[in-house]
Amino acid sequence: MKARFVVLLVIIVIVILFILGSSMSEQCISIGEDKACWKTTVLMINSTLCPNTTQPCLAKPELQQYNAIADLLLKACNRAKAESYSNTERAGRIEEVVSIFMGMNITASQLCEQPGMLLTYRMYE
Repeated sequence: MKARFVVLLVIIVIVILFILGSSMSEQCISIGEDKACWKTTVLMINSTLCPNTTQPCLAKPELQQYNAIADLLLKACNRAKAESYSNTERAGRIEEVVSIFMGMNITASQLCEQPGMLLTYRMYE
C-alpha cells in the first residue's frame, strides 16, 4: 500500500511540474486590446528577422521579448495616434511599458510620433 501511495504521489508531482513548466514557458503583456507574447526558451524559427530569411534561426528569449514588445508598442501607438492620444489609459500604459522594458521616461506622443528612434526590431541568430 505504501508503494502505491509513493508512486501516485510521484505521478502527481510530475504532472504538476509539467503543467507549471508549460504555463511558465510563455510570457505576455498587453496594452488595451493589443497583446504580445514570447517564449522564455530558445526557439528555432522562420522569420524575416533571421540572418538568412530562407532558413530557420535561433531566437533567444530576450530577443523574442524585445521584438514582441516593440511590435506591441507600434500597434498601441497606431491606435493612440488614431485617437489623437485622447485615451489617457492607453497612453499611460504605453509610457509604463516603455519605462519598465526600455528604462526610458517619455510620453506616448513622443514615442509614437517618432517610433523609429526607439522601436527597431533586433535580428535573431
